Amino acid sequence: MSILYTISTGDTDSYLLGEKTFHISDPSIKKYCHWQFGENGKPHPAICPTCGRVLRPELWDKDGFQLRKRKCDMGTTYDGGHIVSDRAKGFLTDHLSCALEFTQLPKAKGYHRWDLRNLPSLAVSIDASHIRQGKYCDACGAFAEVLRGLEPGSPPTVLPLVFDDAPARGSLYRTDIAFGSNHAQWFTLVATEGLARKLYDAKLRDVYVVENIICKAGRPPIKKF
Repeated sequence: MSILYTISTGDTDSYLLGEKTFHISDPSIKKYCHWQFGENGKPHPAICPTCGRVLRPELWDKDGFQLRKRKCDMGTTYDGGHIVSDRAKGFLTDHLSCALEFTQLPKAKGYHRWDLRNLPSLAVSIDASHIRQGKYCDACGAFAEVLRGLEPGSPPTVLPLVFDDAPARGSLYRTDIAFGSNHAQWFTLVATEGLARKLYDAKLRDVYVVENIICKAGRPPIKKF
């Protein structure tokens, strides 16, 4: 059994797809979401016009995007995007051998959009991880809600993720599914212990090694840096 770590990052208080939205009136669409990105009732070309999930993140608002918070080295946007500073980009480039895709933010010097789709993925065991999936969308063929399993308690505890395949040592991965609802779905970053230790030692702002997850059935002992 291999013990892995999820990497939690900061909040940028921003939207990669821009600020233009509209309210939904069609009942068949409203069951998925009450508003969508777009203008005058026309959905943004990056999203599913039914459930609102981001299908083409490369169509983000490159010219108009405003990074509202710049205090973190790694952060997420409210529409599933990932932002890194020059410092975090340098760390990732130095420690990962896979191809990485960064795009400089025109209005935020020293920050970049990071497209995680090129990052190697690990397949989440849906049943063993107790993942809750709901609101299946026929238009895009995916679930509009994908939520982590919870262990009852006050407050409830998020259950560890379980994978079937053990990853290579000293590397970083993303989950093969994004967690969240509608446009707000994010891949979870997964690090092996060696890389998690290096991330911790690098002391990147708003980057936290927060919990352990496993590659085979079973519950590992709690271990935090």
